[in-house]
Amino acid sequence: TQEECELVKKLIAHDADQDSLGYFATRRDKSVIFSQNKKAGIAYRVQSGVMLASGDPFGEFSLWPEAIDAFLEEAREHAWTPAVMGASDRGGEVWVERAEMLAVDIGDEALINVKDFTLEGRTMGNVRHMINRIGRKGYEAKTSRWHELDETTKTELRMLAKKWRYGVPERGFSMSMDRFGEDSDGDAFITITRYEGQIKGLLYFVPWSSHSLSLDRMQRERGVESGVNELMIVTAVNYAKEHGYKYVSLNFAAFRSLFERADKISAGPV
Repeated sequence: TQEECELVKKLIAHDADQDSLGYFATRRDKSVIFSQNKKAGIAYRVQSGVMLASGDPFGEFSLWPEAIDAFLEEAREHAWTPAVMGASDRGGEVWVERAEMLAVDIGDEALINVKDFTLEGRTMGNVRHMINRIGRKGYEAKTSRWHELDETTKTELRMLAKKWRYGVPERGFSMSMDRFGEDSDGDAFITITRYEGQIKGLLYFVPWSSHSLSLDRMQRERGVESGVNELMIVTAVNYAKEHGYKYVSLNFAAFRSLFERADKISAGPV
């Protein structure tokens, strides 16, 4: 319900240790099971007989075991198979210990430490070159909160976000939202790239606790210059630095280690 959604938002906003996927628990296609006092909970969805939890529990850490017990009891009652997708190291440890689950590494999170970020040095030379090149061509990027945009821009962005799917369905569970640009998510962050006044790309971040940003979507118009994504990411990180945020999560590179190992022996994915 909307009331439960607002409660989840409140709990994750005041948890400094919440993982970067916490806000995605507010997807409307999920159900929530709470601890008895509703100060902790687990978001989940039932898919093909599997009760699939969305990453870490949220809320008060000391109540996570109680929420997991309630989750497992619900699964037993309906004969569902309990599972978790997208847990952090900390959350994974609690799930493994409490629910006796088997943990499988699915990939790495690209996490930028805002304080230490710089474009200086040899390792960032290529990024620096791309950003300078498209800057000279006239591309500009700006980051703001969603609620700071005017209604005309909001309407245009909603239309473009749908258009730039290019017929591909929305997918995601633990690591993406099921909505974009709603006023109920007014504290989301958006980075917009423009060329000659026209919107050419966007990054959309949801709040990660009260101290960081977590990437939900990265979209751009087909045919734009290479370097637009780099420009938007650097713009977002600079915004975060100016406003005192700690981290910018660029979400996950799924199965990176698997593909790296396979590449060593010239093997493709199964």
